[in-house]
Amino acid sequence: MKLPQGSSFRALLGIFALTLGVFSFSSPLRAADLNPKETALILVDYQNEFAAETGKLNGIVKDEIKRLNVHGNTTELVRQARQKGVLVVFVVSEYTADYRELDMSNPGLFHRIVTRFKAFQPGTSGVQIYESIRPGPNDRDIVLRPRAEMSGFKGTDLNYILRSKGIRSVGIAGFVTNICVEATARDAFDFGFHVYNLVDAMAAKSKEHQDFAEGNNLSYVGRNLSSKDFLAMIGPAGGAK
Repeated sequence: MKLPQGSSFRALLGIFALTLGVFSFSSPLRAADLNPKETALILVDYQNEFAAETGKLNGIVKDEIKRLNVHGNTTELVRQARQKGVLVVFVVSEYTADYRELDMSNPGLFHRIVTRFKAFQPGTSGVQIYESIRPGPNDRDIVLRPRAEMSGFKGTDLNYILRSKGIRSVGIAGFVTNICVEATARDAFDFGFHVYNLVDAMAAKSKEHQDFAEGNNLSYVGRNLSSKDFLAMIGPAGGAK
């Protein structure tokens, strides 16, 4: 086979290099890539309804919580994020007692699951943030007003808060990976934020669902990495890169 010469050969090499670049997702991580003053940690629906063993929706994610050590990883993630001066934001769900705000003629499963299990009702322990990461009196975390939508950017002030505080990069964790976490990551990308999907601090219904979301969806809107690697990218609390 005769290889093309001159400009044609260089063009062919360029196309080959571009193809490799498009399909290569293993760029190296470096310490202190992220300024903590420009970084936020978004925790999606990390409430007792999913996270606690007594939660009405815990059965959906309990196996993956155990397999990935989600609670252990997230507890340390939040602790160090606060210590480094990263903005910690809780996206939460809560509905009226009779779910009057929902359109139950909608064929989608999302709200049907919530109402079937009578989840996220006001005044119940299910709407509380999971104990190990619950903000204390001296923490500067932000708990957004409850929403009925999948994405943390819908029905909340999340985009306004992040913009007003100069946030450029967001780490995203919580429940459920391929539903509300993914919806939040997609919107974060569309709003121009740099997205880091903390794949050991989130859970889906099964390993199959988790792997599919990571490999086919989340990687298109951000970088998939562990909570430990994310923390290693964040500079000191002073904010210097």
